[in-house]
Amino acid sequence: MSRQVFSAQVAAFAGSAGLIGGMLYGTQVTVCPYPQLALGAHVQFMQAGLIGLAAGLVLGNQSLCQLNDKSWLLRIMDWTHYMLLAPSLAEAYSAFQGKGMPLV
Repeated sequence: MSRQVFSAQVAAFAGSAGLIGGMLYGTQVTVCPYPQLALGAHVQFMQAGLIGLAAGLVLGNQSLCQLNDKSWLLRIMDWTHYMLLAPSLAEAYSAFQGKGMPLV
């Protein structure tokens, strides 16, 4: 397996995790004390998941994208797909543990 195919699998896994997290968290939007933040977190999870799946599809197709000789770039892309989920997790946490600040 080439390094590019491995990165495609990592991106697809991170994208799937984002979509599953968004779908599960979407059921909790009405239960949160701050539903505006919860809805924003749900949308962010779904968006990060779709970006990961799209990147996995593009990286997996060797005729669209040839990056096998650029392993440093593939390593950066591996981490960025997981880092896309960090703001979603922070917003999901703050929807339950908000400090009462008004949302505009």
